[in-house]
Amino acid sequence: MLSLFIVFEGLDGSGKTTQQQLLNDKLQSNKISSISFREPGSTMIGDKIVEILQSDQKLSPLSELLLFYVSRSSIIEEKIKPSLENYDVVICDRYFYSSIAYQGYGRGMNIDFINQINHQVVKNIIPDLIFYMDINWEEKKERKGINTNDRFEKEDRIFHNKVRSGYKCMAKKDSDKWKIIDAEENVENISAFIYETVKYNLNI
Repeated sequence: MLSLFIVFEGLDGSGKTTQQQLLNDKLQSNKISSISFREPGSTMIGDKIVEILQSDQKLSPLSELLLFYVSRSSIIEEKIKPSLENYDVVICDRYFYSSIAYQGYGRGMNIDFINQINHQVVKNIIPDLIFYMDINWEEKKERKGINTNDRFEKEDRIFHNKVRSGYKCMAKKDSDKWKIIDAEENVENISAFIYETVKYNLNI
């Protein structure tokens, strides 16, 4: 059985981290070898970058973008590539689509430029499945509140609407790979749909 690379995307508070954990637990309980990571982080370099991103350090959109790609390069080389050779399923909470959505659509950076960086850093390590947890800003606020220490959380509704429309645009362009999930649905129903989709893609 070939390995399956799965990514979860969405606004913070959409439930993507919960669904990632539920999927990983279900796979392991059914004797399917799986491993999960989160971006940014999951490596020593990545964790240092998380500290910078969560600090009061002022960052230009370019500096912000490049920090994410230093972390991303590290997780690809140290974790994702080796795991794809050793596990049936590799799951990542966020990937390069977050940079396109947040720095591209949200911050207004040139998406062609971001894709040029992807070409150098990500290369051919492309997910087989992307689960996008779709939620509107008002519901997200009600569910999780606003973490004013997070540089993205404290952005306004307009910013998050741009990010959301960016995700939907990417999903539309590659509808075979992207699965748009209504994040306001019941957690168990979402989890069941995700697991069945993964089983289908694993041919089991």
